[in-house]
Amino acid sequence: MRLARLSFAILFAAVACGEVSSPSTDAPPPIDAGIDADTMATVIVTKSGTGAGTVASTPAGIDCGATCSGQFTIGAIITLTATPEVGSSVVSWGGACAGTTGTTCTVTVTADAAVSIEFGPAQHTVTLNVAGNGAGEVVSAPAGLSCSPGGGACVATFAYGTSLTLTAAPSPGSLFGGWSGGICTGLGPCTFTVIGDAVINSSFQLDNFTLIVSKAGNGTGTVTSAPAGINCGATCAMSYAFNSTVVLTAMPSPDSVFNGWTGACTGTGTCTVTMTQSRMVTASFTLRQFTLTAATAGTGTGTVTSNPAGINCGVDCTEPYDSGTTVSLTATPAANSTFTGWSGACSGVGACTVTMTAAASVTATFTLQQFTLTVTKAGAGSGTVTSSPAGINCGATCSASYGSGTVVTLTAAATGTSTFAGWSGACTGTGTCVVTMSAARAVTATFNGSVVTITVSKSGLAAAGAVVTSSPAGITCGATCSGSFAPGTVVTLTTTVGGSVFNGWSGAGCSGTGSCVFTVSAATTISATYRGARVALNASAMSCLRAATNAYPRVTTLVQARGHTVTVVTGAEIDTAAEINAFDVVVIPGPGNSGCVMPDYTSYDAVVDQYVRTAGHGVVASGWFLFSDFMSPQLVGVLPSTLVANYLSGNQSVAVVSGHPITTGVANFTTNQWLPWGGGPQPGATGLLTVGGTTVAEAWTLGAGRSVFAGPMFVEDYGAYDNESLLDGTQAGSIEFFMRSIEWAAKAR
Repeated sequence: MRLARLSFAILFAAVACGEVSSPSTDAPPPIDAGIDADTMATVIVTKSGTGAGTVASTPAGIDCGATCSGQFTIGAIITLTATPEVGSSVVSWGGACAGTTGTTCTVTVTADAAVSIEFGPAQHTVTLNVAGNGAGEVVSAPAGLSCSPGGGACVATFAYGTSLTLTAAPSPGSLFGGWSGGICTGLGPCTFTVIGDAVINSSFQLDNFTLIVSKAGNGTGTVTSAPAGINCGATCAMSYAFNSTVVLTAMPSPDSVFNGWTGACTGTGTCTVTMTQSRMVTASFTLRQFTLTAATAGTGTGTVTSNPAGINCGVDCTEPYDSGTTVSLTATPAANSTFTGWSGACSGVGACTVTMTAAASVTATFTLQQFTLTVTKAGAGSGTVTSSPAGINCGATCSASYGSGTVVTLTAAATGTSTFAGWSGACTGTGTCVVTMSAARAVTATFNGSVVTITVSKSGLAAAGAVVTSSPAGITCGATCSGSFAPGTVVTLTTTVGGSVFNGWSGAGCSGTGSCVFTVSAATTISATYRGARVALNASAMSCLRAATNAYPRVTTLVQARGHTVTVVTGAEIDTAAEINAFDVVVIPGPGNSGCVMPDYTSYDAVVDQYVRTAGHGVVASGWFLFSDFMSPQLVGVLPSTLVANYLSGNQSVAVVSGHPITTGVANFTTNQWLPWGGGPQPGATGLLTVGGTTVAEAWTLGAGRSVFAGPMFVEDYGAYDNESLLDGTQAGSIEFFMRSIEWAAKAR
């Protein structure tokens, strides 16, 4: 009966497990003849479901897969362990294991027993953690997960092998922060196959935008932010979450001022920025400016200039400078002033350097240069000297200092019987003394005692044309023939003559024809005597035509009419020193073609030379006489040694050489006939008269005397030619020239 029942059970089990085989395969092992069948029981395991797996027993007996039933001793405790294949799981137990979960089931064998187990697809838990301060949603496909930050863990179960895709969708203003946990990385969708439980981490962050702060201007300062992050200074850029509000505050350094914002903000208050995008803000700081004021003071003048430029005082005396600027001031006095020092922000007379940390002022003092004016009194008299402007009263105070450029007027006043004789030094003359004080000056005022009158008396022929002058000034006689001088004054008298010869001084111990020098001691009269020139006409009285009746009487009349003494001397006789020295000037007319007898030149030559050089007399000679081509020059050392005669014919225009005394007042004249001249002007000579382009008269100064050599304009009596300029007066210019030649030569005396 029991055996029949067992066979039924085995067959059931085989069917239940889906195993179809021959009875011999699934038949229980034969019962050992030595075992009591009533002590054993059969346990059958049945598997079902869409999954797969094995069940094995402990103690052994069941290994289902291969064996799905086993016999066990009544009272035995067996443990059934299910091992799902990959992708499967234990769905449930039934039969003797009903109510069991998990993969193990414990059964106490008390009788034959049946156990069922269902294997289904494995289910795995996918846990999604979403973190961060942003907003967004992660959803799965297939559906099951829909998670957001702050919602806690998000869990869903998916069958093994499911292809699961997780997609992150950030909200506006947020960014997806990415996947972590090892299954997915990066920012894209997370796709994986479910083969087990999985934990995936993700985050959403608020989108961050960068706020950049820059600083401009020549000043300094800092910019800080609330919330913290920017301290510019050091950190001038920071990222802030989307839509966050950042407040920037500008703080200038002590030497600077905040001028305002540009960029995302304007104005000078705090800068509030809403971070919906990246922003840039500029804070402008400028150095504080302080005014430096320069001034000038004192009696002098000058300028103050600055480096760096800005002050030129004189004209521009104030300038603002940036805080911390070092300003060097230079004081430049005017030409008549000196710089005497700084006051205010600088002192002393050296360089003035001001560092501009506050408003400052500096004064440069210029002092007008002072020069001393000294007055000295001299002379035998007495008096006072006073000044305007005041300062000198000499008298008592004879020196005073005056500012440069001051015009000081000194006034001299003689006292008692004294007279003011004049200034010397910085002033001259006898008027007021005006001194401009551009340097130290000294002035001497001379006061004389009672003055002495000196009188000059002129006498003699042609005295009216002579002039006597004194040094020191006082006499110009001419006009003033007396002057007053202080006793002790050394006076020098000199004279110039007109048409006369100075004959000499008398009085005050003076004599001779030089200067008269004397010391004034008492009133006196000094005489100056003048006489006419003693003229010798050296020719034979009867040697020329008309000589006795016309020529010499006419010449004598002309010369005497000008106040001169004339003596006619024959040429043959005037050949000794004794004869010739009796005259001031000797006129040597030429014989020409008129048959005049020539002198004896054997002795005459040397005598005339001695007469001019040493004795200081004069000579007037005819060029024809001395320079004709058939003669040799006779006056040794006086005339050139090589001369050739030439002749001018016809009417000639005479040009008088200007600037020479002898030519004054000589008018142009013409002559009808020959004007001989030899060789033209000679070296060392002074031309006196030219006819056309030819010099016809020259003057020589030889030693102490003077000589005039001219063409035949003196005694012209050529028988065949009717040229009688000296005889009939038709040639007034020629006559005047002849007379002046005589007078000029006579002055050598």
